Amino acid sequence: MSAYFWGVNGFALAVPQALAGVLSIPLLYSMVKRQFGAWAGLISALVLAITPVTVSTERNNTIDGLLLFVLLLATWAFLRAVRLGRCRRVLTCRSSTILVRQHPTDNGAQASPDDHQQRQ
Repeated sequence: MSAYFWGVNGFALAVPQALAGVLSIPLLYSMVKRQFGAWAGLISALVLAITPVTVSTERNNTIDGLLLFVLLLATWAFLRAVRLGRCRRVLTCRSSTILVRQHPTDNGAQASPDDHQQRQ
C-alpha cells in the first residue's frame, strides 16, 4: 500500500517495517506495564528499541518487523482475553498467529510440530 502512495522505491518499501517497529515499542510497554509495572515496561520497551538486531531489521524491507508486530498484537489479544474471560479474543489471537505462520519468510516457511501431525 505504501508503494501505491509513494511509488516503488526504497523508502516506500521500508515505511511499513519502520512503522511496525515503532508501534511495537508502545505496545510492548503497555503489555508489560499492566502485568509487571511501569519500570519493567520501560526496560522491555528500551531493550526492544535499542537491540541491534531489531534496529537493523526495521531498516530494510524484510517482513521481520511486521512479524514481530503481529505477534505482539496476538499476545495482547490473548492477555486481554484472559483478563476479560472472552473466547472471541482467544480466537483472534489464534487466527493472527495462523496468518503469521502461513506467510513464508526469506528463509522459507518455518516448520512447526503441528505440520508433522497434519501430514500423517
